[in-house]
Amino acid sequence: MRLPFSLLPFVSACCLTLGVPALVAAQTRPHTIQGRITSDSGGKPIPAADVIVTVAPTAETITAKTDSAGAYRVAIANATGEYILNVSALGFRPFRQRVTIAPGDSVAVVNAHLAPNVQQVAGVRVQATRPRPQRTAGVDNGFGGDPSNKTFDGVTNALPPELQGNFDAMAAMTPGYTGLSGGGFSAFGLSADANMKTVNGMSFSGDAVPRDLNTTTRFVASPWDPTRGGFSGALAQTTINRGSNILQSRARVTLDAPSLQFDDPIAERFGQRYTNLQLGGSRSAALSLDRFFYNAGYSASLNRAPVSSLLDLDSDALLHAGISPDSAARLTQILAGTHVPLTRAGIPDERTTFSGNFGERIDFARPNPPPGQTPLPQWSVVMLGNYAETRASNLGPTALPATTGKVQQGGAQVQGLYSRYFGRFGDYVSETMAGVSFNEQKGTPYLTLPSGNVLIASARTPPVSTNGCVT
Repeated sequence: MRLPFSLLPFVSACCLTLGVPALVAAQTRPHTIQGRITSDSGGKPIPAADVIVTVAPTAETITAKTDSAGAYRVAIANATGEYILNVSALGFRPFRQRVTIAPGDSVAVVNAHLAPNVQQVAGVRVQATRPRPQRTAGVDNGFGGDPSNKTFDGVTNALPPELQGNFDAMAAMTPGYTGLSGGGFSAFGLSADANMKTVNGMSFSGDAVPRDLNTTTRFVASPWDPTRGGFSGALAQTTINRGSNILQSRARVTLDAPSLQFDDPIAERFGQRYTNLQLGGSRSAALSLDRFFYNAGYSASLNRAPVSSLLDLDSDALLHAGISPDSAARLTQILAGTHVPLTRAGIPDERTTFSGNFGERIDFARPNPPPGQTPLPQWSVVMLGNYAETRASNLGPTALPATTGKVQQGGAQVQGLYSRYFGRFGDYVSETMAGVSFNEQKGTPYLTLPSGNVLIASARTPPVSTNGCVT
């Protein structure tokens, strides 16, 4: 049937209107990209490969993974027709391709063959040597695993100046040890002769080292180390540390004046009020950088204390000592009547003590070489010395000046330490230590006469035996 010419535009518009939605619906149908991922050598499937599709131009990404046969399928709901396909798998080079799906089509098949991604690594040579033993001679080896190993530090200023550097005083400030009134210290309730003192690993007969000397002191009781022996109580070990390239210097002067001391008159008569002057210092540095080092220290003190004697007939001092002043006066009269000398010229009327000590360590040590080389030998020399002299040592309210004397004690020690590594890579270390020491103690009385004890009986006090009255 033919339509009139006037109706053709209307019919054409209707057909165009009905056809556009059909075209749009055909264009926006979901698209699918599928395929198979295999290797380029033998065509083996690659499972668990990552497949990422990027939609253009919205940049929307859709991910999937290949199955055990290497197949994948990615459904795209918001289809545009333009996509970027990315495929990656561990051990293979990534694959990238642009995929275009024309209008009227809904499926694109893309098969990818991935090439292996082989990384070429340069040859590596590994060489190892056995652990090198550490030097122990003249070296502080740290705390160790022994719970009884205690380091004296942090409380040095708690000691009076004249006791700093004294082993017994430091032990009394360390938990687990007790100072003894007669000298020394106790561990486990044992006497002082059960202890041992060492300096740089060698036996030491002195009581102290210079207070300013750079040292490390440790106290060890009953270690399980079989290389430590010679004591059943405690070991007081002091290490004089090696100097370094950095210069360190220290000097101190300490004055303890009687005007700064507070006591009663009786204590003053027994010599409890005194004047004490102390000098000390240390210095450590390098004689030659990275080669020769030294560490030296010294200390000296002078202590003077006025003390009453039996000739003073101080009634308060005698009564506090348990002696009647009348009995003491009668005794001096009897001695004078029998021409027994009570004193003589040159005997000091105050107790004076002078003491001093020094210590020095000289080392030859080179820096550690690079791995694979044997360290050079090292050696060190340690010199120690001490001297003390007390005049009118036994002077007191119950003694006559003639019964006192001068007490001197001193000592010196020289140590040598040598260590060297040997073996192909310095796998072994040899250490040699040697030392020579000298100690002397003597007392010189002011009068070489027989002496005895006098027993004085008093009705007011129990019998008291006094030492030092010459018969």
